[in-house]
Amino acid sequence: MSRPKVLTLWLDTWYGTGKGESSDNMIFGHGLFDQLGFEETHIPLEEPIAFPGFGKYDLVFTVPYQKVIDLRAWGPVVAWMCDDVWRYESFGKPWAEVADLIVTTDPASAALYGDKGLLSNWAVRPEWELHARAVPQGLSASFQGQMYGARRDRLAELEQALSVTLLANDTGEEYLSPQRYFEGIAASAFTICLTESSHRTRQMKSRLFEPQLFNSILVTERVLGLEKYWTPGVECIVFDTAEEAARRVQQLAANWPERMAMARRAKARLLEEHTYQNRLSAVLDRLGVSVG
Repeated sequence: MSRPKVLTLWLDTWYGTGKGESSDNMIFGHGLFDQLGFEETHIPLEEPIAFPGFGKYDLVFTVPYQKVIDLRAWGPVVAWMCDDVWRYESFGKPWAEVADLIVTTDPASAALYGDKGLLSNWAVRPEWELHARAVPQGLSASFQGQMYGARRDRLAELEQALSVTLLANDTGEEYLSPQRYFEGIAASAFTICLTESSHRTRQMKSRLFEPQLFNSILVTERVLGLEKYWTPGVECIVFDTAEEAARRVQQLAANWPERMAMARRAKARLLEEHTYQNRLSAVLDRLGVSVG
């Protein structure tokens, strides 16, 4: 029996640079749809889109980038949106006119999409654990990401409050490879997440779902909807001020068995509930697309 066919479209390289590997490819590439039972045809959005000429697909899956593309002639279209919390009007809304389902991490946008909206979130792929290493004991903390907006000031406050030098990837315009990104998390007992976007809006970040795979404790600013996925104080640390973050981190760093117990709880829930395999299975269920 033949497998259902999926056409996938996203940027393979880092956004607009033509270098390295994009987070879209890291998340959805490398055999994810094969794991879900599909026969995949992939088109990188860096290239002019020339569609194969053998009929329709059972699913068209895209991670939109800079322009709206009408893909409906090739099958039911799922658009996995990012940053809808600040670009719904300019990008999400026009995409809703040409997609059958819009997946978003923003509750407000999901409601605005109506019947076409599906609230989901970032997640993890268990195979990324190949980057794991033994977490160093003591107070080691890191921030992995780019230093836009007020992030430098926020991290400087945290460094001072923690009395520790943060391992931080100051990427600027540099491409941060998945290997460097995950190895940085895996080398830290605590991983800082700053939820303010480049548009000074709090939003869900992929980093909320990645440290747990490497037994690193998530230490995050508050963001709407977090409690649906993690229980503060049980599976992660949530803070409002640098001083509050420092106090809670230092308490756990001084009690390693308690820190490891939190890490085990978070990892167990991550692998049970928060994988991209689970996220996409819910998308397929919504569309009524069956897979092997």
